[in-house]
Amino acid sequence: MIAYRSTCLLGNRDLHRELPKIATLAEHENARRGITGVLFYDHDQFFQILEGAEARVRQLMRNIERDDRHTGVTVLVDEPGAERFFAHRSMTTYLIAAEQVADDPA
Repeated sequence: MIAYRSTCLLGNRDLHRELPKIATLAEHENARRGITGVLFYDHDQFFQILEGAEARVRQLMRNIERDDRHTGVTVLVDEPGAERFFAHRSMTTYLIAAEQVADDPA
């Protein structure tokens, strides 16, 4: 499991257009790779938890670190082989500041 935070470089208009695309792609690709987790967005901050096979999570993390839509990626937790907390979700995205759920699988 890797948990990180970063600062969004997209403006509000761009974010609200891009976040659903990011969520849809992440859900599809993560399910294909056996990665689970959750992404939170609050004001200009992302917080994400990624779970799965260590090699796949690390590769995804390298891709995330190269993504120019955010900066200041800071790994907060890095625990290979940790128990999954979000095993039933390939990726769920929450917009905290907007007080709405971007992807609610309920």
